[in-house]
Amino acid sequence: MSAVWKHFKVSEKEAKTAVCRHCSAELSRGGASAKTYSTSSLIYHLKSRHPEHHAEYEKDTAAATATAAAKRKVAPSPRTPTPSVADFLEKAKKFANDSAKAKGITKRIMEFIALDDQPFSVVEDVGFRRLIDHIEPRYTIPSRRHFSDWIDKDFKLQKIVLHSQEFRGSHTAVAISEAFANMFDTWRIDRSKVHAVVSDNARNMAKAMEDSNLKGIRCMAHTIQLAVNEGLLSQRSIADVIAIGRKIVGHFKHSPLAYARLQSIQEQFGMPQKRFQQDVSTRWNSTYYMLESLFAQKRVLATYIADHDLPATFTAYQWVLIENVLSLLAPFEQITKEISSSDASVADVIPLLAALKRLLNKEAETDHGVKTAKSALLEAVSTRFSQADSEPLYCIATVLDPRYKDHYLDVGKKMRTREMIQAELDLGKPLGDGDGQVMHSAGDENSAESKRARTTDEPRTVSLSDMFDEILQENNPFARQRTSSTAQQLDGYLSEVPIPRSNNPLEFWRTNQGHFPDLAQMARRYLSAPCTSTDSERLFSAASHVIDEKRNRLSCEKAEKLLFIKKNLPLFLKK
Repeated sequence: MSAVWKHFKVSEKEAKTAVCRHCSAELSRGGASAKTYSTSSLIYHLKSRHPEHHAEYEKDTAAATATAAAKRKVAPSPRTPTPSVADFLEKAKKFANDSAKAKGITKRIMEFIALDDQPFSVVEDVGFRRLIDHIEPRYTIPSRRHFSDWIDKDFKLQKIVLHSQEFRGSHTAVAISEAFANMFDTWRIDRSKVHAVVSDNARNMAKAMEDSNLKGIRCMAHTIQLAVNEGLLSQRSIADVIAIGRKIVGHFKHSPLAYARLQSIQEQFGMPQKRFQQDVSTRWNSTYYMLESLFAQKRVLATYIADHDLPATFTAYQWVLIENVLSLLAPFEQITKEISSSDASVADVIPLLAALKRLLNKEAETDHGVKTAKSALLEAVSTRFSQADSEPLYCIATVLDPRYKDHYLDVGKKMRTREMIQAELDLGKPLGDGDGQVMHSAGDENSAESKRARTTDEPRTVSLSDMFDEILQENNPFARQRTSSTAQQLDGYLSEVPIPRSNNPLEFWRTNQGHFPDLAQMARRYLSAPCTSTDSERLFSAASHVIDEKRNRLSCEKAEKLLFIKKNLPLFLKK
């Protein structure tokens, strides 16, 4: 008797039907009479629906085969059941639409459509249908309409898209505030739980945050954009260099022949064939990349000019100026990359600004020809971010980041931030947001720290990383005298040496939450806020992939659902 009957029994109603002992499913025994019965369908059911019992069946079958072989004193041979005509018919039978196998394939096709920005019509494409039929001929692909109507504590930063709706009409503060209210109502979000809303510097956004009683913070990347534009273009000689660069890049961009000649010269010099970077006025770092690409091809351009005309060229002085401008803007480019990463948070704002302002205060050999722009950049950064180190959200997040702690705050702000953290730990509720508390102390420009920065030794080439090391060396932990349990946690945490900037602060809290449990919970909240709106802006690019020429008839509602699935489904697929 086959070992499969350990898992099945003959139906009491009809002898040609077997009943699964594990899920009570009724299966055909593959024939109309006892002579044509087989167990193939039963074995397949075990394998597809109960793999653990199928493994047990195979073990029992192997043991029975070995026992029988031992009795016959011959080597055991693998069991190969002879398939009947019914078995072949069963294997050729199409899956029912509600079967587990069919549902599983349909789900994967839906994931394919959402994650890879495929049009719903892909399920009607001949090549796709042939591929699926080859992989699983028993599966029937549902119609396009079936898919278009488809609805279905470990300190790791999670990013979820809630709304990506079409915004019709004028973008007034009132309309934006109403959109926020509708989103909160839809998702039943208590406004008191909204930690921060990051936006650009537009007045309508600032007014909408105020009208909605939400904590609004400005996007650091957007603010740096404004500061660099103010500082860089304040010097006429730099503005002229940028204008010439745009003419040169534009010439090659609109002339395939010119680019072909340029590529030939690049080959002669053994250089990789690269196109010049075209800048965009709304992105200062694109101007940086344009000048960088031109400077890298300095020798190539000089050779090109010897035989061909250009609408404009750089003088020797302007080439030196470009090199010094690139040196001046390098820390801004580094900061922009850091804050645009998925791991950046509001805790990075104060330390990055402190290091940047200190670097701009130092004299360097590369200041020749860019001193005016350097001073203007320092003034623009100081003005645009004048309230950053007085913002409770930034201060608390900075102190709770184990890479920074309180080393980037002056004495007065250290004391005030400690008091706010301690008060929140004692009361168990956030302070500093909407409670009228503002920190007042001497600004960086009047502090002894800044005075030392302005009276440094001989000019030398320094980097943004050097500034972080300098600040950490100058600041000693503030005196700790508290005795409460939460105060002891804060004292113990601040007394430890900051971890390297390359380390993950959330990983630190995951590892040390047993030592500082209250602080860890507070850090989880404050380190969750991003310092830029970069991720939100990336949704516009994602939306352009969802709505394209192949899916130009999508309704806004379906487009939003697809974008929701595309952005959020990976969170579940990783589990």
